[in-house]
Amino acid sequence: MNRVNNNPGQLCLSNSNQLYNQCSQNKEQKDYSILMKNSILYNGNGYGIFFRTTYLKGKANGYIFQYDPGLRAFVIRRWVDGKEINPPFAKTPI
Repeated sequence: MNRVNNNPGQLCLSNSNQLYNQCSQNKEQKDYSILMKNSILYNGNGYGIFFRTTYLKGKANGYIFQYDPGLRAFVIRRWVDGKEINPPFAKTPI
């Protein structure tokens, strides 16, 4: 099992991990914002935040905002049936 630490102002994940906000999947959500400050990727394949996403049998259907170190860019991708769709439909270099 992967370990998750959620200290005030910090979210630390080990290995590859996905966290889901289970509460928001049960009702229509109004517009919202997510604030990330001082996010540091020390190693790995990048990170992302799912939004406007539902999960059926553990498979994501929706959107993700990602830092992709291979593209050296921030991107927005669609996910369908648990798989990310390429190429991203929005991309901005770092």
